[in-house]
Amino acid sequence: MVWKTACNDLVSLCSANSSTSDEKTNQCKDGTILTDTTNYGTNANGLTRFTALKKGCKKVYQTSKVSAPALKSLTAAFMARLGAHSLTGANDLGSHTFGKGQDSTNACNSGSADGQSCVNYATLVKESAGTSLGKAVAWLK
Repeated sequence: MVWKTACNDLVSLCSANSSTSDEKTNQCKDGTILTDTTNYGTNANGLTRFTALKKGCKKVYQTSKVSAPALKSLTAAFMARLGAHSLTGANDLGSHTFGKGQDSTNACNSGSADGQSCVNYATLVKESAGTSLGKAVAWLK
């Protein structure tokens, strides 16, 4: 389930949901980090995909020490990217979407019609009765 952990959201952004034909929609496949086409639609495959992502990222990005300032900076960068691909005719205008904005015909569902993978936090914010995103998303707390 998205929103629960940063790992879940990362797998959603870097994977296809229902078939390998949707793999072109993920935002992390550049041939460097991830080359497999594992369908992450099951828990076992999600773990397989996360393991592949973790391994691939270690090859490309240097591991840094975790610190409070670094986490604060990364959180701010993440929040700044929310809604960056908002669509003018979108439901919620994509304001709580990381990736392509949601609209009535191409919802943020990781399908090939969507154009790319995304994580939509709008429902979570609504279910939390308007609670701010930083408080609604467990891994941002």
